[in-house]
Amino acid sequence: MSETGSPPSGQPPGDLVANARLVERLEVAQDLFVLRLAPEGWTLPDFAPGQHLTLGVPGLKDDKGRPVKRVYSIASPPGLDHVELYVTVVDDGKLTTPLSRLGIGDGLWIDQRIYGTFTLDPVPADHDIVLVATGTGLAPFVSMARHFSGKGRWRRLVIVHGARLVAELGYRELLTDLSAADPTITYIPTVTREPEDSGWDGLRGRVQAVFEGDVFPSRVGSPLDPGRTHMFLCGNPAMVDAMEALLTPLDFRKHSKREPGNLHFERWW
Repeated sequence: MSETGSPPSGQPPGDLVANARLVERLEVAQDLFVLRLAPEGWTLPDFAPGQHLTLGVPGLKDDKGRPVKRVYSIASPPGLDHVELYVTVVDDGKLTTPLSRLGIGDGLWIDQRIYGTFTLDPVPADHDIVLVATGTGLAPFVSMARHFSGKGRWRRLVIVHGARLVAELGYRELLTDLSAADPTITYIPTVTREPEDSGWDGLRGRVQAVFEGDVFPSRVGSPLDPGRTHMFLCGNPAMVDAMEALLTPLDFRKHSKREPGNLHFERWW
């Protein structure tokens, strides 16, 4: 998923002027990193976990001379003086490659509007929530877990994250710690290409496999109950399609404003 944001008021059309700085960069794995960005001269608006912002690098243009801007889900909780983004370098990426080369203190442009409807607003507080992500699709779920842990926002929260390698399970330490501290949170990582002799003793396979056979109930303690569960999917479109096909026969219905349901998803790219 990618969108183009409008420039802030007073900014010349077609120009991006730096209004934020890179304050921290955390390497997760090769071509996979976390960026922390702080605004300059303005204050981050309040936002709901699950929402996203538009980001650009001043001076970076596409082959038609237009500023290159992309949408990123926010991984940090609201209320901080910075935002945190989870980024992977895309082959021939017009924005991700320049982002990967930025140094601390370098300027960026952030659209001062934060928006999106991929939030927990439609979910009753007495329901279970299952968050399923691949790759950097985990970002909005990290924001949700960080912000709502310990606040009675759910009956139970299950976070399923799939990656190729253990090294690419970003936020694994954070989510492991959260699940250890909060008995209502269960974190289930799974990998598809980790070497057999690496010492990894966790799950292997695609995230879909977590919902086949007895894997889910054995890890969570009870079976998936569509009557009391909302499912959120974010990441690779192929994963989203496969999960939707798997969940629809189990009485999960796509959510919309006109027809509320218990299946929510965002496809990123």
